[in-house]
Amino acid sequence: MPENLNDSKQPTDSSKAWVSAEYVHNEETWTVTDFAKLGKLFEHLTEENLPALHALADSRKDFEQPWGMVKWLCCVRPALAQMGADPAKLRPLGREAVAKVYNVSEDEVDLSVHYLQAAWNSLFREEDLPEVRKTVEEKRAERVVKPQAEKFEFSMQQLALLELGAFSTGIFEYDRHQAHDRYVEVEWFCGQIEDVRKVFEEPMAKEMAHQALMNALQLRRINDRLVGLDPIDKEFLKLQDVKISMEEAYRRQWDKICEICPVAAASATRKSNINQLSDIVKVYQTWKANPDNRPRDGIFTDDEIQVLFRTSVQNPDVGYRMGWVLAMNEAKQGLDDPKWKRRMRTSQCKVLDASFRYAARKLSEKMNLNRPDLEDDGPSGEHDPIHTKADGEASDLVFEEEVGKVEDDASIQIPDPA
Repeated sequence: MPENLNDSKQPTDSSKAWVSAEYVHNEETWTVTDFAKLGKLFEHLTEENLPALHALADSRKDFEQPWGMVKWLCCVRPALAQMGADPAKLRPLGREAVAKVYNVSEDEVDLSVHYLQAAWNSLFREEDLPEVRKTVEEKRAERVVKPQAEKFEFSMQQLALLELGAFSTGIFEYDRHQAHDRYVEVEWFCGQIEDVRKVFEEPMAKEMAHQALMNALQLRRINDRLVGLDPIDKEFLKLQDVKISMEEAYRRQWDKICEICPVAAASATRKSNINQLSDIVKVYQTWKANPDNRPRDGIFTDDEIQVLFRTSVQNPDVGYRMGWVLAMNEAKQGLDDPKWKRRMRTSQCKVLDASFRYAARKLSEKMNLNRPDLEDDGPSGEHDPIHTKADGEASDLVFEEEVGKVEDDASIQIPDPA
């Protein structure tokens, strides 16, 4: 690590005495004995944002050990020391001494502190941070093989996406995970990588996109934990503060990514378009799944045909066009045939339209069907209501002997289609 973690001896020169600082966290005053050393470990650290660092360290269980090591290294402790406290605990320790306290190697101390540093640095993305080729989890995996309580199998596609973004499978080994929760989280996270695949192909934006997606993952976990907490709990309030700061950092990260990599903005637009198209498909499927919406003649539904068959004093002809329906059905059958050509002539369709319209008018008059006057404001100006499936079977069944045969009516003449 760039910082010297072994600088733990008490300065003898008063001009080089430790620079201490105090802050309040959870209504308790804390003291940092060696604030200068803590400032070297965590960039952008000031006395004003010391509570934010402490809140970040308390936000996750896997930060517990790294934060404990930092407290030993810089002597971060409650301002009111207990009576009879060990004087050794009231001064900073070096890396070797901290390693003995936790019974780990000195390299593990470096890795643990680096892990907390990365989380802190992710909140400040105005400057590009050095590219880290391997995550802390990967470095630890090279030295220690941790036993897994339950085995989770990643698909080849998921592994390829994680490798594209330089993510380790270890980020999903979360102590709060159940088997189903882990599966859902992996699917969601891989979907996020897929949405910004092009960004990871840009060297300037790859590391920043990596940090942004890690923040998105942590925000998802924070939201999951907030659901199970009472709003008046201290943990709920702490997580809310961490969430707000991480969301702000997340927005800044993506603003920066979109600035240096325009394809990121295009990816967001593409995702929005996909969501809109998905909504359209759902509406279409819902409409098609309803049997009442199925076309009776290949084009119109029962309700639409009833409306098209309405006539009035002002317009005695039905709006239904048999020739047009026939032409449309013929065209639908040829949608998948690039060599399709019409077989029904326009003149034939016009004859069908005119014949059907004329026959419908004559039969309507003979059957004395309702033909309202649309200029009348009373009941006589209203059409018959549409008969739906909920109304049951139609009761006005008409038989041939009631209306006579069409061929018996010698007055029927087919008008000129023109």
